[in-house]
Amino acid sequence: MAMDNRSIPPTNGWSSIGGANNPPPSIRWAKDDADDEELILEGAGVCEINGTYKRCGQNKDVISKYVKQVEYLGRNVEVMIHCSKGQQWYISMMSPASSSMNITNKIDFYAAEDTSTCEDSAAAATAAELSRLKISSLTNEEIKIIDLPEWAIREVIDYIPKTSRALLALSLTTDSASWRDIHWNKSAPKSILTWFKKGPTSRKKSMRPSAITKAILSPKNADEEDLWEEINFEDNERSLCIRLIDDDIAGMLACINSVQKLKRMYLPYCINITGIALEPLRGSAVLERLDLSLRQNRGYDIISRIPCQNISQIQVLPILYSIIGGQNHALKHIQFPYRWNPDFEEDSGYFERFLQQYNESEHQQNIFCRNCNIDCNNSLSLFRDDKKDRVGIQKYTCYDCLNHYCYNCKDDRDDGFFYLSFCELCDKWRCRDCQVMQPCSSCINIIDVELNDSHLRNDVGFICNDCTDDSYKCKFCGDAFCPECQYRIVWCTICENQGCDPCMDVVYCEHEDCEESQCYSCRDSQRDEDGVSHCYSCDSIFCFKHRLEDCKEDWRISCSGCLKMIAPKLARGYEANQAAVALDIAQQQEEQESESTT
Repeated sequence: MAMDNRSIPPTNGWSSIGGANNPPPSIRWAKDDADDEELILEGAGVCEINGTYKRCGQNKDVISKYVKQVEYLGRNVEVMIHCSKGQQWYISMMSPASSSMNITNKIDFYAAEDTSTCEDSAAAATAAELSRLKISSLTNEEIKIIDLPEWAIREVIDYIPKTSRALLALSLTTDSASWRDIHWNKSAPKSILTWFKKGPTSRKKSMRPSAITKAILSPKNADEEDLWEEINFEDNERSLCIRLIDDDIAGMLACINSVQKLKRMYLPYCINITGIALEPLRGSAVLERLDLSLRQNRGYDIISRIPCQNISQIQVLPILYSIIGGQNHALKHIQFPYRWNPDFEEDSGYFERFLQQYNESEHQQNIFCRNCNIDCNNSLSLFRDDKKDRVGIQKYTCYDCLNHYCYNCKDDRDDGFFYLSFCELCDKWRCRDCQVMQPCSSCINIIDVELNDSHLRNDVGFICNDCTDDSYKCKFCGDAFCPECQYRIVWCTICENQGCDPCMDVVYCEHEDCEESQCYSCRDSQRDEDGVSHCYSCDSIFCFKHRLEDCKEDWRISCSGCLKMIAPKLARGYEANQAAVALDIAQQQEEQESESTT
């Protein structure tokens, strides 16, 4: 090996910007037996990167690149030494993490600070700027995630929800809005992952999957063979779902070839979509369930009941018509938006006509009760109900298992309730095999007559076991209450306990704008001065804040009992200038009362 005496950055011209206090490396040129240029790196903080580097080319930003294959943390990776146009040097690992430069926890990263001995002395000013180099500021070639090897991508996607995985593939392809260029809103799309022109002047575009999108969307093992049979945005943060628009979801569905693969789809909190996002599902013969309620699976959700969502019948129903119009469609269950019921949205008849056609479809006409094997359509149609707020909610079908049960089919248990009951909190029909359905304690107690089938169906609210959360359940007796009877639940703002009114007595602040409440236990123990208290002198019930406001309106005519209740806290610094006034007036009033008594 021949040595090369060209000038190189001095040893003291290197610094670690990877966070470790390792000695700077030394670097020298050499030539191999074929007279090809090499670099020899010695003295680096991580011994794996020491050794001989072969030259591997250049580009518009980098004059020379020298590479060495190393084994690091059990993986074969590439370490590169770069020389940029200004003769600035840096060392980086090219593939051990999600970004080529995001490697500070795995291997040191070095840059040249002093280039005064470099071949191009005019680059010194640029080199000084490079000394403040940040990991995220290097050339695009080195920080592109699409340049990462497949194993690195597969490590990353293990830590993100499946829906985010599909959105990642979409975002690495192009921006969401550009997917409209392929007319996903006009015809059922193919699996499209990456676009590029066939020629510099050609308008035609060719569709081929890139390696990065293939790695993200392909099953990793046999356990993921059914990877894209279900999409549920409940796996994501609510804040993300609220920001998603039709372009995002439609592009994602096109990426995964949803028309041939997707069987179940849930869209909680996606309140900014109009429904055209479902266009890639047009004509699907595999879709079994579609939840458009825009709400979470369990519990009461006020967001879904606010009539401000953008989802439109005009956009959604034509797509659903194309699905149920197929001879072999698999659609078993649809959950429509709450705002589509007549209480919120005036029906032009379009929605009602679709419900009728869905009920009359061949699949729905051939469903039978799992318990008695009778045709369920003999009693009532699937999407009809006497209660307005249940119009458009599919009956006879359990939301969880998709089994069908007759309207009046009861099980053999002691309580004699129906196999299928409607949960008043999550607005879903659920069977007793999937969920224990608990009747509202208040509804049951109100009914004095015998609980016949008519009363159970029309007058008693049920709550499924997963929905009986703290907001609708008594902590002491365990009774659950439906939303209409929630007034029976009382809350103490001091101890944060809640219970039904027979189990827990609560006193409320009398101020019209106050929601403070306090249970008798906290009141008797005087646990919190800010809590609600009863003044027996003037028979008023206020929290500290509003009792103070009432007294401050006119200290002279304030009740002495109220003044005594607020004075201790005032004396400890809360509006300290008012404490002496309150105590002085309270003493004067006591003296006057004692004199009048005498």
